[in-house]
Amino acid sequence: MLATIVGTEVKSGTFTPEGKTESMSYNNVMVYATKDNTYAEGKNFGFGSIPVTLKIKNESTRISKIFGYIPTPDDLNDMVGQAYEFYFNEKGVIEKIVSPETSAKPAAEKKGA
Repeated sequence: MLATIVGTEVKSGTFTPEGKTESMSYNNVMVYATKDNTYAEGKNFGFGSIPVTLKIKNESTRISKIFGYIPTPDDLNDMVGQAYEFYFNEKGVIEKIVSPETSAKPAAEKKGA
């Protein structure tokens, strides 16, 4: 799915779930994007864009797998306003986020290959 990233953030901290006494930690990379929603299928149709929100656990192995590297705050900032290909598995979980110009190239031509 091609989507334009409109925002990113790292959210971490602790919270106490309602009805519990022990606090829990969280650390996530949030990616906010929009994707095209223009279509016509019989009586169904759509116009414009729709929002996409990704919540990714901020674990180095997971982040490396999804982005292909560990992005710095500057890298996340530079992604804003750019289009990326989002790849999801059959359960709808994000597996990979890549720049469209690198996703169409053979592996030997991709950055870092």
